[in-house]
Amino acid sequence: MADSHDTEPANDEMRERHSRLKRLAVRGSLFEMLAYVLGQVLRLGGNLILTRLLFPEAFGLMTTLTVFNTGLIMLSDVGIEQSVIQNERGDEPVFANTAWTLQIVRGLSLYGVALALTWPMAQLEGVPELLWLIPVGALSVPIAALSSTAEFALRRQVRVGRLVGLELASQAVALGVMLAWAWVHPSIWALIVGNIAREIFRTIASHLVLVPGYRNRLSWDAAARAEIIAFGRWILGSSAVFFLAGFADRLLLLPFLQAGGLGIYSIAALLTESAFTVIGKITHGVLFPIFSRIRLDGVDRLQEVYYQARLRLDLLALGGVGALFMVGPRLIDFLWDDRYHEAGWMLQILCVKAATRSVFDPADKCLVALGRVRTSFINNAARTVFLFAGVPIGWHFLGEEGVVWGVVASDLPCAFILWTALWREKVLRVDRELLAWVFFGAGLGVGFGVDALLALLLP
Repeated sequence: MADSHDTEPANDEMRERHSRLKRLAVRGSLFEMLAYVLGQVLRLGGNLILTRLLFPEAFGLMTTLTVFNTGLIMLSDVGIEQSVIQNERGDEPVFANTAWTLQIVRGLSLYGVALALTWPMAQLEGVPELLWLIPVGALSVPIAALSSTAEFALRRQVRVGRLVGLELASQAVALGVMLAWAWVHPSIWALIVGNIAREIFRTIASHLVLVPGYRNRLSWDAAARAEIIAFGRWILGSSAVFFLAGFADRLLLLPFLQAGGLGIYSIAALLTESAFTVIGKITHGVLFPIFSRIRLDGVDRLQEVYYQARLRLDLLALGGVGALFMVGPRLIDFLWDDRYHEAGWMLQILCVKAATRSVFDPADKCLVALGRVRTSFINNAARTVFLFAGVPIGWHFLGEEGVVWGVVASDLPCAFILWTALWREKVLRVDRELLAWVFFGAGLGVGFGVDALLALLLP
């Protein structure tokens, strides 16, 4: 009897902790969704204006430059942010400052790598303009590396309100600079300078306004450094192959589609990626910290929390993507001019990728929370192989359409690798996974009706 009474306070404490985490998850998810909606309004509105001021080639070149910078960052990701969020010492100043110092060293090193790769990159892509675009555009990388680790601290505590405000303010600054520059001098420099302005603003604001009294200082604690590097071993490999599987399509497609075609592809990707972008933000910024805590209470509890979260995410993402598949081409023709008409069929194919990514990204983060970082690496490595094999094969048989299908095919191995790993961890529920595709089918039905209505209303 004594043991029974002893466990009651512990159970009450666990229930209270779960209730608090649920409130944080709901509030954090709402903040992330609000930021996403407002961010998409800014992004889409700005894009509509910029596409009328600039040529498709400018967007194609900027897409290449953005992917190049993203590649530099992800191919050298040693899990600094994840370490601060996950580690028990994450709130200690010496640990956070060591992480900040590592971040700065990494950022400066990456800029040196960017300069070294400028000429080979221009030759590989056959685009001489990259000789001067890369050295300037890559400045955003070391600038971003100076950002305060206050961002990590807020993520760790699932306090995302200020992070949302910072993200929206940074986007607004970038858009303002882009539009002003493009109005006065329409060229790709409008996009590049706007991107740099965003990172400067974000970095300064992260130190001044995110957490009052929070200050970073250079530190090089050996124990903290060792813990960060040890945790980041598989993160490094997983991020590298995640970039190759998820972002390298822009670099891989340039020789097949050329700059103009890649610019059109980027418009289709802008719309389809919106679905799994918000899922990724919620999963990384809200659910991953919560999964990391809930796993300590057992697999049954983690499975319950995981599929509770998935129910809402699947309804939002899969239903939305299904509807977008039906109405997307008409929206493309209505919002953009005739130069971007081909983005319509690209969008429909990429909707399939958006649906699969919306399902697999939460699964991947759940496994990382369980310590299965190696599985994440294997999954992304398989996606990379399928991408680099699928694009040229698709080009050979179907031309441009086959290239886009090759991008979609890169997600095929995810079903086997991730679902098998979740099954082994006793988390997988087949009925709930099938429910996601029921939502997708329902979205197709809704989209069909909306498209028919738009056909009557739009010219």
